[in-house]
Formats: sequence, structure tokens, C-alpha cells
Amino acid sequence: MANAVTGIDHVLIGVGDLEAAAAAWRRLGFTMTPRGAHVGRRTGNYCIMFDRDYVELIGIVTTDAPPSRLETLLAERGDGLIGAAMATEGAHESHRLMREAGLDPAPVADLVRPVDLPDGPGEARFALVELPPDRTPDFRLFVCDHLTPDAVRQPAWLRHANGVTGIRTVAVVVAEPARLEPAHAALFGPGATTMTDETLTVFTGTARLVFATEEDMAALYPEIDLPPGGPVPRGAAVSFAVADIAATAACLDRTGVAYETGLDGALRVAPDAASGTLVEFAPAD
Repeated sequence: MANAVTGIDHVLIGVGDLEAAAAAWRRLGFTMTPRGAHVGRRTGNYCIMFDRDYVELIGIVTTDAPPSRLETLLAERGDGLIGAAMATEGAHESHRLMREAGLDPAPVADLVRPVDLPDGPGEARFALVELPPDRTPDFRLFVCDHLTPDAVRQPAWLRHANGVTGIRTVAVVVAEPARLEPAHAALFGPGATTMTDETLTVFTGTARLVFATEEDMAALYPEIDLPPGGPVPRGAAVSFAVADIAATAACLDRTGVAYETGLDGALRVAPDAASGTLVEFAPAD
């Protein structure tokens, strides 16, 4: 474990219409947290919580704050996966270690959002460590330290009709996977990264990050056409572990969500039904 990073904390999916995105993911069988708003920022979110990680649907909810990078991304690329936050044993420790590794992290920053707790209004607080864009180009990575973990993992939010238990794989189309390897090896540590042909795989915690060309992504997920690339390719997939794949299929059948079944038995939902992100449901290992 390098830089006090322990795995994926959450993935971020940028959306132009936050309410429509939440409705789409509910149809996939996910339970949503109440809608949140980030204090002092233009962004708000819905989250899909699991025991060790989660998905954040993030969108613009106000203009009464400084401009957000998300607005530019949505204008250029539309809805889709925009980054991942890494879990940490401590933001300040990660910051110190990343500086020593030459990763040039930004100063630790605070993030707060209101949250509805069982006993009344409260707040969720986080400490973030951002990396310069050129350290992890094409796909944003940063460190997220939960200072109030119980505020974001309430028991009712952890149960999902589709039976998902957590994130298995995050796969992203990039132009040149090999050029990402040095920075990711520095971030995740020796032995955490492998190059297979043109595909970079990063193993972290119980999940993995995969960076592939459009051609290789199509080979990984052959059943469904990925959306076309632009100046920065935008194809991406998130694979979720499920306890009972038959129960997951029954859930999708009830809500009328179309899916394909892969040769490996995994169920795959096209990006246009999941905010520009291919969603895969696979049996837990």
C-alpha cells in the first residue's frame, strides 16, 4: 500500500440533469441517498452507497458559486464517468507521502455538504488531496478522507434491489494507456500496475482500474458499442459485484431495463441507460 491509499473510495459520474440521472439509476435497482449540495460550490449529488465504496452522481445545481470544472467537462463530453476518489488512511499522511513521491499534490482541501441524519440535519465532512491534471491525464484521480463516515453510510442506503455489494472494476478509454503507467505506479506503489499489450491495469484494495484504447475496450466489453470518442475518448464502464446474478436479472426485468448477457454470465447495460457509462453486473468473486 503506497501513499496511505487503500483502494477506491468512490467513482464520479458527471450528469447534466441530476434528477433524470437519479431516476435512471433507480431503474437499475440502486437506492439513492437524499440529494446533497456542496457548500461553496456549484455542484450537488446523489450517492449510491456500498459497504466499502460508492458511486457519486454529480451535477450543477446552482450558479451562486465560482465556476466548476464539471461544467466544462459536461459541455465537451456529455454525461459520463469523470474520475475516481481513492480511499486513504488519512489525507494529511497521503499528502506527505505523495509529495515525497514527487506527485506534487495540491494542499489538503476541505469539503462539506449537508446531510439528513436519523436524528435531524447534520453535515458530511471530507478532506481531499488533488493531483495535478498532468499526473493522471484523461481521468481525474484524487484522495478522499471521510471525516464523518457514519453520516454517509446509513443502513437504509446500503440495501439495493439489484443485489450489488460493491465496485469490482472501473474501465476507461484513454488515447495512450502506457503514458499513464509511471504516475500510477508512483501513486499506487510497486507491483500495483501491469501493462498487457496496450492495456494498463491498476490493482488497489478489492477493485481495479483499467485504462484501455477504444479497440481494447471493445474487446473487453464486446456485447455493447461504446460511445464514440472526441478530443478525449469518453468510453467507460463500471463493473459491480452482485450476490445473486439471477436476482439482478429479475430486478432489471421488473423495471424494464434492457441488458445483454456476456459469455461469462455478466449482465451489461448500455451507456444510454446509465448516464453515459456502461454498467456491468457480475457475480461476486
